[in-house]
Amino acid sequence: MLKVSKIVEENKMFDSQSYNELSPVMKKAVNEVFKSIEYNQKDILNTFEHSIEKIAEVNSLNKKDLYNYFDNEVNEQFGE
Repeated sequence: MLKVSKIVEENKMFDSQSYNELSPVMKKAVNEVFKSIEYNQKDILNTFEHSIEKIAEVNSLNKKDLYNYFDNEVNEQFGE
């Protein structure tokens, strides 16, 4: 199973077309989501959703844009 830490460690997530097309603010937000998941790996799904909500609000971003990025990233990484 692919772990978030392994993806980040290998820079797979940060060397993708989806990530490279993001604005600096969105890149910062994505990095913050990963950090929050790494910090609390016991309940990844709830941590992910809570992080998206909080980080979008703090950075004045549309949470839908963050969700769309992660959808695009998953599709890019897994070829869907």
